[in-house]
Amino acid sequence: MRKIGLVIAVLAISLLITGIATAVDYPTKPVTIIVPWSAGGATDTLFRAIAAVFPKYSGGQPLVVANLPGGGAVPGTMEFLRAKPDGYTAIS
Repeated sequence: MRKIGLVIAVLAISLLITGIATAVDYPTKPVTIIVPWSAGGATDTLFRAIAAVFPKYSGGQPLVVANLPGGGAVPGTMEFLRAKPDGYTAIS
């Protein structure tokens, strides 16, 4: 019984060490938020307010607000779907 406890403890510690070793800094480049509506609207205003304080919490990286209005939000949504799935592009 004692041996099983030791094995479990060793496994738990090794999992913790692995998690620490694979941690990476994020973000390492600007993050883009696609707002599929016109500038000046409520969504745009909200994300511009977030963008103003974003560098403080992201290691200095900016939040870029990209307005892509028109077509019932289809152009903005399509741009988001075409973006590289690396976590640096989001849609509102």
